Amino acid sequence: MATVTNVTVDDVRDAIAQINADLYNGNIVPKRLEALSATRVRVTLTVRDSRAEGSRISDSGRRVSAACWHVHGNLYDAILDKVPSAVIRPYGGRIDCNGGNWQDWNAGSEYAPRAMSTLCDCEPDGTPRNMREVESGHLWQYARFTGTKTCQRCGLLPLDSDDTELACV
Repeated sequence: MATVTNVTVDDVRDAIAQINADLYNGNIVPKRLEALSATRVRVTLTVRDSRAEGSRISDSGRRVSAACWHVHGNLYDAILDKVPSAVIRPYGGRIDCNGGNWQDWNAGSEYAPRAMSTLCDCEPDGTPRNMREVESGHLWQYARFTGTKTCQRCGLLPLDSDDTELACV
């Protein structure tokens, strides 16, 4: 949940539509989108399909009908691109066009910590899994817990940068 100032509900709807078209194949929807005033909006995101792009995974590994950490970051970027004067306040932080304190946090426990940014199927750099890079015919996938990169088609596990230049068989 975030409160956004200096924007209208339509600005936030447009930003959600933009990230849906660019990254998430229409899977992101507002769970709550309310105008607190003419230029202040509260937004909470969810997903249509918990197995599709942008969905979150709980600390125990179950699928959750909620948008992942990266979706929220992409929404904040889209809002700031559209309305540079916007100020976003997620979970007590403050983000504006000059930066801010959008930070990861522990969503696990003290004994089994899990960063919120790892509780999804996004790539390690935050791009949705449907946007995986294709090099030399390889379709790279990343292991959720280790970050190990392998080819989904041929199973290649590159040990150095030269291995990624090998053709996919």
